[in-house]
Amino acid sequence: MDKLSPTWFAETMGFLTGYLDPNNPQPDVQKKFAESGIIQPQDGLFMVGSREGITQVCGRDAAFSSEEAIRIGNIRPQIPMHLDPPEHAKYRKLLDHLFSPKQMTGVEDEIVNRANSLIDAFQDRGECNFTNEFAEPYPGMIFLDLMGLPQSDRLTLQSMVDAIFHPGEGVTTDIDEIARIQNEGGQRVYDYFEQVIADRRKKPSDDVVSGFLEVEVDDRPLTTEEMLDMCFTLLVGGLDTVKATLTAFMAFLGRNPSYRDQLVADPTTIPQATEEMLRWETPTTLFIRRSTANQEVLGCPVKEGQMVILNNAAANLDPDVFPDPMTVDFSRKPNRHIAFGAGVHRCLGSHLARRELNVAMQEWHRRIPNWSLKPGTNLSSMLPIRNIDNLELIW
Repeated sequence: MDKLSPTWFAETMGFLTGYLDPNNPQPDVQKKFAESGIIQPQDGLFMVGSREGITQVCGRDAAFSSEEAIRIGNIRPQIPMHLDPPEHAKYRKLLDHLFSPKQMTGVEDEIVNRANSLIDAFQDRGECNFTNEFAEPYPGMIFLDLMGLPQSDRLTLQSMVDAIFHPGEGVTTDIDEIARIQNEGGQRVYDYFEQVIADRRKKPSDDVVSGFLEVEVDDRPLTTEEMLDMCFTLLVGGLDTVKATLTAFMAFLGRNPSYRDQLVADPTTIPQATEEMLRWETPTTLFIRRSTANQEVLGCPVKEGQMVILNNAAANLDPDVFPDPMTVDFSRKPNRHIAFGAGVHRCLGSHLARRELNVAMQEWHRRIPNWSLKPGTNLSSMLPIRNIDNLELIW
């Protein structure tokens, strides 16, 4: 297959930001996929928005690749996210145990402490910028704890992730400049973790990076490049997605206070409410695959080399899977949403993310039950991750 243009991802996200409505996504995608589970918004670019179609593309033996689908500052495929089976499984196995439900139970007390330390700083003030004062630092602090990194590095790492996911946002729409910002942010990630790996070789510790030095793949130690590519994946997956999800949750609850009141009245409903808000909001909306053969998806011909966008937000409204999908129901069971992706590339950190989201909803509504959106708050967001930049709350 031909190599993708270095600016392909930036150009495509620019197009999709205009094509899709990130601020009113549910009725938008419902309308776009009303006639078919696969559409062609641009020549050579397909978008799949039904569960059946996404299952076809993400199946273990599907003729679609992740390896060259995304370039967001990474100079090699991210491990394991951008590797295809069977290569993918070797690395995924190394990482799965680090983020297993059992491991996450072991760090829950620390997650609770992190949430409360942030709330302590502004509870008495009666207002906060939720994005900047809670949603952003909260997952970053937990990531640093797990990786054994100093909390003083959080803003440095966040600036790298911002360059990767939000390059030039509000400043420039020039595609070459956006690609430059992403590449620079990606290089900073590699440089940072190369030093961390070198430090751990000299002085191992009880953390994830030190653990990389002790494991093997194909009966050999991991190379420095492999460790860097896994660190890249963990960083970009561990910070911005939870941040965006928290802002989406609170914006929804602020606009729909009767749902907020359900969480306050009965905190035991929070885990189910979290699943339903993940289904409804799906902040990480789009995933990308590249066809490796001439084939069909839902009866639509897709040629080798063509790109397919997986719209998981649309699939989470599929009436064949979810009865009354346009109604938010905190008691919905079962709730087989795919907010964390589908197939073998399903989000590695989903158990951690769920723990973070549940704890945040629990501790926030325990301590600040009667809050609301500050009048005039801008709730707009962009793709590919629907983060709300300045979510102002009052109580």
